[in-house]
Amino acid sequence: PKSALPRVSTARESREAREAARREARREELQKEHSSLVTSILEDEEVVISEHRAHIEDSMELVREEMQLLADVDQPGSAIDSYVGSLSALLQRKAQAIKRMQMQLATFQESLRREEE
Repeated sequence: PKSALPRVSTARESREAREAARREARREELQKEHSSLVTSILEDEEVVISEHRAHIEDSMELVREEMQLLADVDQPGSAIDSYVGSLSALLQRKAQAIKRMQMQLATFQESLRREEE
């Protein structure tokens, strides 16, 4: 009976050592994943900021086009149907640009959320 106790203790110690090694391996894996995610976030941050700058420049160009449309429609004898068609197309372009920016931001926000976990 006494000889069985050391085997149980040794088996328990072995099991605990394996569990500790698994926990350590998992901790190292999580650290690598976190480091990779942080690097990716920093790169994505630069892209989002750059894309936002480009979006603002594009938006300003669209505003200039809108102002020109208004100036044109204010002229005597202007074609309102041409104005309406041009304005509709321009507003569609603005909506698409905003949607692209929102999608990019949503993707970036998801990366930030994952990093916080």
